[in-house]
Amino acid sequence: MSYSKIGNRISLLPVVQYCQLAGKLSEEHGAGRAAAVSSAFHDREAGAADAKEKLARLTPNELETLETWKRPSDVTVNGHVLTYAAADKEQPVGLTLTGEFAESGEVVTCGTLDFAWVHDGVAYVGDMKKSAWTTSGPDSLQLLAYGYAWAKKHGCHSFCVGLWIIEYAEWRWSDKVYGLDDFESLDLWGRIMYAALNVGTEANFGDHCRNCYGRLHCPEYTAPAALADTVLSPAAVGGAIDDPAKLLALLEYCERIEPMIEKVKEHARECARRGVPLKRKGQVLRFNRCRGRESLNKAKLFAALPEATKFIERGEDFDMMRWVKDKGSTK
Repeated sequence: MSYSKIGNRISLLPVVQYCQLAGKLSEEHGAGRAAAVSSAFHDREAGAADAKEKLARLTPNELETLETWKRPSDVTVNGHVLTYAAADKEQPVGLTLTGEFAESGEVVTCGTLDFAWVHDGVAYVGDMKKSAWTTSGPDSLQLLAYGYAWAKKHGCHSFCVGLWIIEYAEWRWSDKVYGLDDFESLDLWGRIMYAALNVGTEANFGDHCRNCYGRLHCPEYTAPAALADTVLSPAAVGGAIDDPAKLLALLEYCERIEPMIEKVKEHARECARRGVPLKRKGQVLRFNRCRGRESLNKAKLFAALPEATKFIERGEDFDMMRWVKDKGSTK
């Protein structure tokens, strides 16, 4: 499919519904390495023709990370068994200005969904996220737009959306089935279209910034406007900081306040431990029980299989930034 996109792409909708600049920065600076690893994983699991090419573009560390990812497990939703093998994967979707699915041509927004199924007039759309921290949940505007588009394509009367969280190897599905023939669906389409057409250069700092691909290039994120006349001003401008004196002053300031930042975080952790609520925009800071990471106990392995030591390899040398003695200095 070949699309001519008017607005923002679907993957950006959860952020650009709040901030115009997010779309511009993300288009200019890309989606980051996470998207490259995710795309390579999908193509490898699906046996796509370009899987080898995408895998070849990954770094050794990224390939190692990818090997720890598990293929989405079979899941039963609304009485239907959804399997990875039976899913339509890496499917391009586009929506016109009137909210209809388009195979090609001019669209208000478009993107590529991860997995999709159709059962009894209901579209099921799944998306893969590396971490639960990188998403607001299955009912994000990104997934709703994918579900809306897939349902439109197949003439479904409703759709349901879910997330495969890689770090936990588990599905999280929405409790809701979204209809396409009621006033709520008109409201949803309005939200999708508004976010897609929210194009411009106005920045809006907020909780959504953590999900923005271009946040490290955003002056509002790296240094709020209120700090523009302080030692932080070089970072507020954006781009490279070429003045060594200003960069040094900025670096030393960050080093000085780093202990204070950690102290504030420790206070927040203690509040969460004691159940004292810290709330913002519908969220509360608390501890969540997480599954421990799998690791290899090398001592036990070598004790059981001494010959396994021959497989030990040393990684390539790397550069580490740190303060060292200036040989040209008399101080």
